[in-house]
Amino acid sequence: MPTDLELAEQHCPHLVLYPEISSPERAKRKNWRKLNEAPLKEDYHPRSVKLILDNSETRDDGGLTIFPRTHNTDRDGFWRRYAEIDKQAYPHTTYAKIVRRDDLTAIEYWLAYPYNDWRSTHEGDWEVVMVFLRNGAPIACAYSAHHGGYRLPWSLVETDGTHPIAYVANGSHANYFFGPKEYPNTAEAFGLTITTGEFPFTGPFVDFTTSASAEDGELVTPAVELIPSNRSDWVDKWEWLNISGRWGETELPGLLRRIPFKGIRFELSRRIWGAPRAITDPHRQNWDDPFAWADDVCVGPQFLGSWLKRLR
Repeated sequence: MPTDLELAEQHCPHLVLYPEISSPERAKRKNWRKLNEAPLKEDYHPRSVKLILDNSETRDDGGLTIFPRTHNTDRDGFWRRYAEIDKQAYPHTTYAKIVRRDDLTAIEYWLAYPYNDWRSTHEGDWEVVMVFLRNGAPIACAYSAHHGGYRLPWSLVETDGTHPIAYVANGSHANYFFGPKEYPNTAEAFGLTITTGEFPFTGPFVDFTTSASAEDGELVTPAVELIPSNRSDWVDKWEWLNISGRWGETELPGLLRRIPFKGIRFELSRRIWGAPRAITDPHRQNWDDPFAWADDVCVGPQFLGSWLKRLR
């Protein structure tokens, strides 16, 4: 019988990521940054959460401000600061949490990114890849993407042995099952689902993934750290799990700050340009109840829906 750490290492996802930051990538991503202001080329990979903690200040509301004195919408300013960090001190890392229910096991792999550099920009970004097992055998996966996620049975997931492969969208870190590809997506606001290309002021919301065999793609297998199951053990190196506020400062881009209705500005800031909640936040269904999250929030092929409902 493997230990929890051995089990988490056995199914740790292999991530296909872009490196950061070069002019050709910017053109392909169709983002807003000025081509003549590129900082050093850097990776854009999930690393030890210490990278964020060592470069943050705690706000009065319990949240973090990453890279203080750099505006959260200043993309090039952020990456100049990031380029100065010795990355060898912060290895590629995923934080694994295991949840069991009857004969089912969910392994949550949490990934910490310092910045969301996409059509929406905000400090901090938490994403998750999940593997579901029944009686020790993998049966399905669920990947986070923006405010929702995607799910597939294990038989349809691209794998490397016992490891699922996740294609990480450049800038937004949304996780996808297949690549290289462009993924139009949707945004939710005020109870409405707005299809890409229809969202005002911003233009289309499109994710880009690449291939590990392509020149601009890189395959990364993060080291696994197992999150203690008892909250009483969230001390010392695990103290960050007690952070209750958002992981980053939040503010709308200049044009959108001119919207005259405060409620609209708030919703846009919270849902689209908002820094992520702490992964232990009670509003995060994918932390406390991964089975319900995969069933109710994630989407998959229609003919698989009723089968995946049995995860609960």
